Amino acid sequence: MKMKRDENMILFGLAGLIISYILYINDRILLSALAFTATVIIGLIWGALYLRKKNMR
Repeated sequence: MKMKRDENMILFGLAGLIISYILYINDRILLSALAFTATVIIGLIWGALYLRKKNMR
């Protein structure tokens, strides 16, 4: 179960890196930083909610 959460965090992190890299190419450094942090935060919240829902069953 912990491994599943780590895999999700890795996926969200990679998505954030890809988004930030694309935005960085477009010379929008501030937006890339915001996109990366937003993706990581969404990943953390989603992972916490997913674990809580799984524990309730």
